[in-house]
Amino acid sequence: MGSQGYKSLRRLRNLEIVDLSENAFTNSIFPFLSAATSLKSLFLGNNRMVGSFPVDELKYLTNLELLDLRINRFNGSTPVQEVSALRKLNALDLSDNEFSSSTELQGICKMKNMQELDLSGNKLVGNLQSLKYLSLVDNNFDNLSKLRVLILGSKSKSFQVESKSFWKPKFRLSHIALPSCNLEKVPHFLQYQKDLSHIDLSDNKISGIFPHWLLVNNTKLESLLLQNNSFTSFQLP
Repeated sequence: MGSQGYKSLRRLRNLEIVDLSENAFTNSIFPFLSAATSLKSLFLGNNRMVGSFPVDELKYLTNLELLDLRINRFNGSTPVQEVSALRKLNALDLSDNEFSSSTELQGICKMKNMQELDLSGNKLVGNLQSLKYLSLVDNNFDNLSKLRVLILGSKSKSFQVESKSFWKPKFRLSHIALPSCNLEKVPHFLQYQKDLSHIDLSDNKISGIFPHWLLVNNTKLESLLLQNNSFTSFQLP
């Protein structure tokens, strides 16, 4: 697309939303879109984009708040450090691509406005191969008080999530999914959750009596997934 096309797009100073998802666009669309500096939402999911993340083109979209690049074939390192330069970005969907490493995670801390980050369905390994233990307790996570959805899981049977009984989070979740986390009991911190509509504890090692308080506390519950565990008793409140 010629330079005249770039200039035409730049003249659309009130253009805020562009949805080009589910087409056959390749990476060649990015130089054209880089002229749309007024954009706030850009949807490019399910196209034919390959290779590394288009950092040079997207850096001009400083007003961008939502970026959807799911279901493409981007690869290499996750662009956490590069995306952190987009200060207004609060929703980033990179799911179902081919990112295979995460060499720079410090950029996450710079994403002050980030509310939604989806990296699911990739091939992330990289320098996490030697990771044996990950703890997020006893930190200053007061800024997570707005967290509503928490999803953890792994294709690996060795992945394990341990919940400390003294943890009392400030967030109020609506959705919790911890499938295939080698849980041996229902996480204690769920006792403080009162607004859950979806609970997924499937494919774990939880045994014994199902804690009925989980149902008593969450009267808005719509779905409860407990398959492939070892519960011996289940009683409705």
